[in-house]
Amino acid sequence: MSSLEGGSVLRHTVLGPSSDVARLSYCLACFRKLRLLCTRAASISCRQYRRACYAATVGQQPPLTLGDDHMNTFARIALGLLITGASLASPKAASAFVRWQNASTPNNNLFFMGVSGGPLCGGHGCSYNSGTQIITYQFGQNDQEWNATFPGGPEHIVNMFGDIVSGTGWCLHVSGGSLSNGANLVISPCTSSSIDNWTIQSAQSLGAPWSGCFAFINQASGKAMAVQGGVPFNGAHVIQYDLCRPDNNACGNPSHAFHADQFWCPLNI
Repeated sequence: MSSLEGGSVLRHTVLGPSSDVARLSYCLACFRKLRLLCTRAASISCRQYRRACYAATVGQQPPLTLGDDHMNTFARIALGLLITGASLASPKAASAFVRWQNASTPNNNLFFMGVSGGPLCGGHGCSYNSGTQIITYQFGQNDQEWNATFPGGPEHIVNMFGDIVSGTGWCLHVSGGSLSNGANLVISPCTSSSIDNWTIQSAQSLGAPWSGCFAFINQASGKAMAVQGGVPFNGAHVIQYDLCRPDNNACGNPSHAFHADQFWCPLNI
């Protein structure tokens, strides 16, 4: 039995702290343990730990959702607490492995940038097939973690996984080196080409309304990372497209406006 599955851990988790600040701190530690356990095995023990962690964070039990591999119920509560805490942080540049949530939240659902199918993990580590599509998906596996300096660049946007031998992460890449609107973004070994370099600009600096979020601009094409069709969902393709702005007519519906799907909000968890 894993130490995360032991009764003492669960009992301690249910007790939890009482103040809002303590709950946020406790939630971070608790959720990291939860993520580790659930990455190893989506089991009954994983769901039991999710329920206990949720109880410590919000003071009540969540509904039992069997087979809830992406832990959506708890994740929404945890993400709300984390985003509240992040809004108090300094706006100076940061570099870390974070998840990037799309600023478009249809029906209040949260979607993150990840690799289609998730990481391919075996006895020696985790990797991908080069050229695998970048997608949006609700809170899931560690393929949703990327290292970048924000704001910053031009630089590589590096995934948690990649080369299974060296352990080097692979890069966010424009498929085929395309400079065109609608080109798919994929995971690929990093190169020195400008097609692998991105500048991360804050929404505030661009005059967009999504405070704390950022636009990813490709160095070679000058285009922004966006969601195909403008609305994220589980499996939606992430592409490049002209940055929609009030002072241009690059996009329609609405025209002459920023589009939420072209902005991404960092979540350090």
